[in-house]
Amino acid sequence: MAVIALVAGSILPWFVGTAIVLAMTRRAEIEAPGEVAWRVGTGYLVGVFAITLWMRSLSVMHVDFGVVSIGGPLFAIALALWIWKVRSSRAAIVAAARSAIDVLTARSLTGWHRWAWFGLMLWIAVRFALLLAEIVWRPLYPWDAWTQWATKTRVFFELKHLVPFGFADQWFASGGQMYFDASPTYPLTVPLLQVWTNIAYGQFDDSLMNLPWWQIAIALACVAYGALRRSGTGRSQRWRAHGLSRRFPSRTCTSRSPVTQICRWPRSTRPPRSRPCGRSTLEALVTPRSR
Repeated sequence: MAVIALVAGSILPWFVGTAIVLAMTRRAEIEAPGEVAWRVGTGYLVGVFAITLWMRSLSVMHVDFGVVSIGGPLFAIALALWIWKVRSSRAAIVAAARSAIDVLTARSLTGWHRWAWFGLMLWIAVRFALLLAEIVWRPLYPWDAWTQWATKTRVFFELKHLVPFGFADQWFASGGQMYFDASPTYPLTVPLLQVWTNIAYGQFDDSLMNLPWWQIAIALACVAYGALRRSGTGRSQRWRAHGLSRRFPSRTCTSRSPVTQICRWPRSTRPPRSRPCGRSTLEALVTPRSR
């Protein structure tokens, strides 16, 4: 039962985020090549932020974190958005879904091209399966996760609301009204996302709470594929994918999960601040060779 609840909690960000993203999508854009992958990928990222923002709001309203208090309102809003969008754009959504299935099953390919496509899909599936096994089986890795991320996660999970964290001098002076870890000023989005995973599971698990990073990897794969498909549909779509590359993190990955390990540049080899790492690679992928 706990596993079923965990799966349902993991699906909620996809359900909420895709509803929000789809609600902002015009009917003519739904059937465009790559739109399904793009909306699904960006939908998860939007859903993650929506959940953590709602948890912040609950804490401000002095409402304890729980499956019903967090998931109930978001599920209801997302369901309403899905019903409204399906009623207003049913034909476009059905056509886009059929097109996505045709792409996955490679109906337009024949011969060795189709087998090569299935081989690539199997390769990707195996890769994600290994990443999932790594997250499920490996305990919390002793980097920043021990000293400044999971500390907040455990406190918020046990208390069911946000509490302030401070530096050592502030902690001593607070008289027990403040908590302390190595980096009390770190943002709360990551701990809150882990808190939601633990709440959905029903108990604190320092391995399973990292499942969102596995889902983020899937979401980013969908986003990259959607950007590549969109880059070939016209000038405006190419510029949208090109603009995405300018919004990627410049030098570091803040996550300390098995999926996204530390990727800080060595001090002696860091690129100039004006050249963000990660931007040039995506630009090369989504920018057409002929302009």
